[in-house]
Amino acid sequence: MARIMGKRLTKRSEKSYNQAIGCPTGNRTLHLPEIIRLEDQVSIIKAKMLKEPLRDTSGHYFASCRRVFNNGSLKAGGRLYGH
Repeated sequence: MARIMGKRLTKRSEKSYNQAIGCPTGNRTLHLPEIIRLEDQVSIIKAKMLKEPLRDTSGHYFASCRRVFNNGSLKAGGRLYGH
């Protein structure tokens, strides 16, 4: 199950073992400074993508992206997905 942390971030499937490695519990306000920092990073990447869009081998352009984290942690994953 995905949990939307902000406009540009998604956190997937919280699991109980994550508590042992200090991962977020899903409370956005508790982790707001980190979320803001990560959203700012994505904003910078998106601004560059607007200037120089990425193109796949079939010719489809990606001028925007979102960042997805796994295992209920803002430290796990952080992959960018173009759209």
